[in-house]
Amino acid sequence: MILVKKTHPFGRLWLRYKDFVSAALASSPSAKSPKLADWQNGLFSTIVLYAIPISLLALIPSVILEYLMHHIDVVIFDVAAIFLFVSLVVARRISLTARKTLTAVMVGIFSLIQIMAFGNVTVGFAYLFGLNIFIGFQFPVRYAKIAIGAGFFAGLLLAANSYFDVLNLPRLQSVPYEELIIASFNLLFLNLVVVVLIHRTHVGFEQTMWQRSNLYQELQKELSGSERLNEKLAESEEHYKTLFFSSPLPKMIVEKHSNKLLQVNSAAVKSYGYSETELLSMNLQELTAQGHEPDRLDAASALPAALMKGASRFRKKDGSVIYVELSSREIFFNGRPAVLVISADMTERVTHLAAINHQNEHLREIAFMQAHVIRSPLTKIMSLTELMAAEQSLPDNEELLQHLHKSALELDQVVRQIIARSEKVLAGTTSDRTRS
Repeated sequence: MILVKKTHPFGRLWLRYKDFVSAALASSPSAKSPKLADWQNGLFSTIVLYAIPISLLALIPSVILEYLMHHIDVVIFDVAAIFLFVSLVVARRISLTARKTLTAVMVGIFSLIQIMAFGNVTVGFAYLFGLNIFIGFQFPVRYAKIAIGAGFFAGLLLAANSYFDVLNLPRLQSVPYEELIIASFNLLFLNLVVVVLIHRTHVGFEQTMWQRSNLYQELQKELSGSERLNEKLAESEEHYKTLFFSSPLPKMIVEKHSNKLLQVNSAAVKSYGYSETELLSMNLQELTAQGHEPDRLDAASALPAALMKGASRFRKKDGSVIYVELSSREIFFNGRPAVLVISADMTERVTHLAAINHQNEHLREIAFMQAHVIRSPLTKIMSLTELMAAEQSLPDNEELLQHLHKSALELDQVVRQIIARSEKVLAGTTSDRTRS
């Protein structure tokens, strides 16, 4: 059930009246000092909003009293002034600035008529004082100064007329000229004080508005800069994701302290055989192959340390071990310190290096055989040859020839061994090349 708040008939009437006045006094934003001008227009609208009903309420007892005192001319003048004021301020065809100016002129004329024609000095000077306040709030300070000077000299002229009786103003003649002079100076003093205060209020208001405007502009720039920074961060994040997930190399993000895997790419899943869920439940040490593994990479343990620098052994899900070269960089992942680890499979290179190392060992054996094993029978042959040459006349040359033949056979056997080892090395090199 929806409850509808009932509004008093007088409240509904006031809301309609308020909407009518607001619509009649609506204005477009000013290009020059827009904040102050908008505030002045709003203040004028508020003055009119309350001045019309208050003046009508004040008009009723005034008219009754003036009528009882047989001041019919005053009654007609007051009613005409109120009607003219209301008609002027709600005239939409007239610009708001023109309505303000005509209102000030009308109030000034009303004040002078009250003093000169009806002798209401108090009422007239009160309206002149209010007129200067209105001008001080609605117009530049120079116009307020002009209005103050005009009001002061008007009071002095009225005092001079009362003293010299230049114009026939019967009701004003009853007012002593001293009273008019005193009222003029008091009006001058009050107006100066009020206009100075209003001017300082305007200056402070403008400074505050400009400061707020500048602050707003700076805030807009900061927000714009933040938006651009966020856009760049978003682009950088997308670029990072593309480089990370689309990379052909296995990449892993590892928590710095616990070495837990926080994120892996598809290349890591493919290379190690684990699923992404399985990898994210592991740490880096669990991927590392510990201890001696009797596999085809055993020969790599004989490689020089310089060649194996940066290499690590990783165990795949099927139990096989591969050599990888790791490179890392410290980053922040989801607000916590982490390490980006990139692994490059170097198993093939390690295998190739191991094969080369094994071949080099065979070559060293061949070199040793050539240097020592072959040299010994050759030396024997050379010695026997020299001996035969020296003793060729002796009858036992046949025995020397037998020894020479035996040495030749030994040399032949050694040569055959060298050839066999060479063929084996060559065969191993060819098979390695074929596999690579």
